[in-house]
Amino acid sequence: MIDFTGALCPVCKKDFTNERPVVCPDCGAPYHRACYAENGECIFKSKHSAEFAWNVGRDALGTPNTSTTEAGAPEASRPTEGNEKVKNYYGSIRETLDEMGFFDNIEKEPLSPDERFIFGVSEKEIAYFHGSLSPLRLMRFRKIASGNKISLNVFAGIFSPLYMFYSRMRGLGALITALTFLLSFPTWLDRYFMLTNSASPFTQEELLRLSANMSLFSLSLTVLVALFYDYIYLRWSTNKIKFIRSRFFPEIMNDRPEIPDAPSVSPKLEGLSDDYYSYLRSAGNPGVRYMLMDYLIATMITFFLVHIFVTNFMA
Repeated sequence: MIDFTGALCPVCKKDFTNERPVVCPDCGAPYHRACYAENGECIFKSKHSAEFAWNVGRDALGTPNTSTTEAGAPEASRPTEGNEKVKNYYGSIRETLDEMGFFDNIEKEPLSPDERFIFGVSEKEIAYFHGSLSPLRLMRFRKIASGNKISLNVFAGIFSPLYMFYSRMRGLGALITALTFLLSFPTWLDRYFMLTNSASPFTQEELLRLSANMSLFSLSLTVLVALFYDYIYLRWSTNKIKFIRSRFFPEIMNDRPEIPDAPSVSPKLEGLSDDYYSYLRSAGNPGVRYMLMDYLIATMITFFLVHIFVTNFMA
């Protein structure tokens, strides 16, 4: 690790006594995090080249190098061994990230969102339907469309079915709600026979065993939802967008080659109006209001059906 003892931040001319510096990946110049953010770029950017590197302020024997620039920073001169290590270290990280495709959607994006398609729907349409589309979620959706259906979403697993209702997937939310009540059925039975003082057809040991099995199924359901929620949500939203598009513009796909399911590039969809995109936002934009209202309705209906079943078939 490079020792920046005695070095000064080129922006504020202060040392790094209590802070780990941010290092320029091109020349190795260190900065305070706030100073770099305020300046927006390395102050030596105009000098960046294969021969230029920031001098760490020490010679080969480890003696402090007191020569500084007019700005008060350690002198930027010929590369030293330490600077080469810095450049090689950060350069190797950048190359690794580049090979992983990390910069594909950030620095090298030559196409607009309405020219890139996922499951036959433009990324612009998906962004409007979801209310927003972060680069991380976009990368995740592209990966899913490429064939990897598994994408861990911990919050969807822990907070289902609320997460489904929040995303306005009412059908899936209602199904998860019903399954949740079903998996808690042994508890419902135990409370029913306790409150009514009725003779239970099950022994206490049988109810405990059944409750343990249901708990295992409930955990499995949580894991499955966490692993496949993003795929289900992407599929549901793209199908919904296609349906809305066909209602607004039934002729829009005529005389147009079929768009493949995998991430693809295609000419822009011509003739899509602002009203269409506004409707997409209103139709798919998640919200807490929908979550609370839909969850309350689904819970009341499920509770009513469970109560009828218990009172009529288990009495």
